[in-house]
Amino acid sequence: MEKEERLIPLPQTQENPSSRRDDYPYPPVYDDESFQGRRSLYESFNIVLKRLPLILTVAIVVTSGVAFYMYRQPSIYQSTTKMVIEPRRPKVQQRESININLGNDPNYMNTQLQLLRNPDLMRAVVIRLGLHRDPNVFSAESDGMFSAISRLFTKEDAPKPKGATLPVISGTATSELGDQNLSEDERKRVARYAAILMKGLDVTQLEKTNIVTVAVTSTNADVAPKAADMMAELFIQKDAEKELEVAQKIYDQITKSIEELKLTISQQEQDFIEQMKTAKLPLGEGKGINLLVDNLQFLNTSLQNVRQERQKLETQLDAITRARDQARASGSEDKTLQSRSRGSNETGIDDFERDSSRGVVGELAKARAELSELRVKYTDENPRVKVVLAKIERLQKEVADSEQAQIINLKSDIQALKEQEGRLSRQFSTAVAGTTEQGQAEIRITTLAREVLQNRNLLDNYIQKQKEQELAIASGRPDNLKIDSRASKAASPIGPKRNRNIVVAFLLTFAAGVGVAFLLDYLDDSIKTSDDVGRYLGLPTLALIPQHLSGEKKRGKLLKGNEPPPQANALIALTETRSAMAEAYRHLRTSLLFSSAGKAPQAVLVTSSQPSEGKTTTAINTAITLAQSGASVVIVDCDLRRPRLHSHFNLSNLSGLTNFLSGEEEPENLIQEFADLPNLHVITSGPIPPNPAELLSSMEMKNLIEYLRTQYNHVIVDSPPAISFTDAAILSTLVDGVILVAMVGKSSIHMMKKFKQRLSNIGARIYGVVLNGITSDSVEYGYYGYSTYSYYDTPGDDTTPRLEDVLQDNDPDEEKG
Repeated sequence: MEKEERLIPLPQTQENPSSRRDDYPYPPVYDDESFQGRRSLYESFNIVLKRLPLILTVAIVVTSGVAFYMYRQPSIYQSTTKMVIEPRRPKVQQRESININLGNDPNYMNTQLQLLRNPDLMRAVVIRLGLHRDPNVFSAESDGMFSAISRLFTKEDAPKPKGATLPVISGTATSELGDQNLSEDERKRVARYAAILMKGLDVTQLEKTNIVTVAVTSTNADVAPKAADMMAELFIQKDAEKELEVAQKIYDQITKSIEELKLTISQQEQDFIEQMKTAKLPLGEGKGINLLVDNLQFLNTSLQNVRQERQKLETQLDAITRARDQARASGSEDKTLQSRSRGSNETGIDDFERDSSRGVVGELAKARAELSELRVKYTDENPRVKVVLAKIERLQKEVADSEQAQIINLKSDIQALKEQEGRLSRQFSTAVAGTTEQGQAEIRITTLAREVLQNRNLLDNYIQKQKEQELAIASGRPDNLKIDSRASKAASPIGPKRNRNIVVAFLLTFAAGVGVAFLLDYLDDSIKTSDDVGRYLGLPTLALIPQHLSGEKKRGKLLKGNEPPPQANALIALTETRSAMAEAYRHLRTSLLFSSAGKAPQAVLVTSSQPSEGKTTTAINTAITLAQSGASVVIVDCDLRRPRLHSHFNLSNLSGLTNFLSGEEEPENLIQEFADLPNLHVITSGPIPPNPAELLSSMEMKNLIEYLRTQYNHVIVDSPPAISFTDAAILSTLVDGVILVAMVGKSSIHMMKKFKQRLSNIGARIYGVVLNGITSDSVEYGYYGYSTYSYYDTPGDDTTPRLEDVLQDNDPDEEKG
């Protein structure tokens, strides 16, 4: 049953008052904003100082390479030719031209500057100077570091010895500007030399002037001035050739246009004569069409007059007929007569008819009035009445006969007008058709005549232009370009800026090295200072343990990179009590005793996140310093996978913790004394078991810890690395608190944060972190005073004895011996 209890998880029991963790909160100082990722200037300086040898080494090596390269570069010389480029002036033969270029034309000047930078012009300079005949003109020219390296792996023709080089050919050596007669090698040489000179060409216009400087930079001091002068001369020559070429081309085009215009005018004149013959028009522009228009206008006027006369007669006839019909319908002859008389007035009947009609109507009216008066007195049988009736009848007949005659006359006149209107209409239509056809012909003739006139004027202009171009060709080259001052051979080189480039290379390399140092520090996940513990883990730093330096020989070995063996540091607090390392462990003892309020911790677990971080050494020296203070201390080796406690104390490990956890031994039989320190006892691990985690999580382990609490003031527990195994997490639930050991420059912050989170999840308390491996070049090494411990080892006052010597002299056993 006991074995089965050991293999199951620990039961949930009430916590011992001594092991309660609620009374020990983490110090709040490590939650301050000062640890939230901000880096002080002092820390930044330390980062640079830490990697300063590497930075300086790289900077010196790179700077040395740059210095070697710069002093291998040939000297550079510069020669300058000054030119005057003025705006184009109007030609003398152009009498009507006006020079509107009152100032500098930026477009013209920029065009000339671009033409001066033309690679073709530089190739012509190389050919004119004959540089292509000498393969060693630019033998000192360097194409750059990478080109020099690439040439090591490529096959090139070896240059001729400098003694065999040809002299630079003057500008009068050759006059050809083309490369038709050059060999393939010479063409390649021309292209290469032109490219080299183009890299050193600088064309600049002096501000607010028409002066342009042509500067040529080259490694050959003799070539530079000749190339600058030749470039200016060839530019002026090519500009004159281009000007004459343009003038000749314009002259040829104008001559060709004149011949074409003459042929065109001759053809147009022939067409004009043919059109005049076909249209049969009178001479003079517009005369034929004017006669046709006048005739057409006369016919149109006559037609309109006849039509209006006919419409009048038709209106009169219609009015008479309508009045007669209305009178007959009403039976009133008087009204008919009145209506006839009114119709005659309205429709415009001639005066004779109107007057006669009025006289008959008047007599008829008088007769009827007289009849009315007679009928008042007499009857119709009265002779006087009969006479008046006979007169009325006669007058009525005259009126009817006159009306009928008038209607007949009107109809006859209307018919005559209709016939006349038809004739005029036909004549008008015929005239319109003839006028349109002849008008179109005359328009064509007029257009053709104008085209002939325009072409004649254009021919006159072309002939004038032709004369002007002949004068321009005869006048020769332009005079707006000239050389102001020629180049001279440079007395001293202008480059390269060797010292400046070397200093810049050193500064840039040093700055890059500093940047790399910060990058490496950013990528480095290890703990470097105590501030990292507070910043990333939020835990206090209990102690800073320096490297072991016990004398000049060991110091020399450490500076050479030889670490002392772990056994040399395991009992350092006992063997070298005056060392900086022993003092650091005493500082750890003080921090541990005051890490909890009211009562010092009794059971403490010492562990680390990774192997080889010094947890066993820290556990041993912590136990030693606690025992040196007079407290009873027991250290338990719970590293059941790789136990080392027995080897440091030189004890037997045949029986130990695993024997008790297996039920083979009693607790009293496990405890071994350490002869050099009576207050310190040791429980070794015993034989290595196959199931360490199950044994450490058993009830026997918990009972053993409780038993040791009752027997000793302090219980120090050593365990395996926390990340690799779960043993440390199990043991953290059985003790009062945990001490995390970290190695500077090795322990991963990520690992430690992960382990801290794991312990926090199971309710374990962490007292803080112990930083191991503080080196002599670390800032904290001197900050905490470790560098001053050599002061106590230097010779001092020999009259003051040491306490250990006095005690040894007073020892009675020593005297007896």
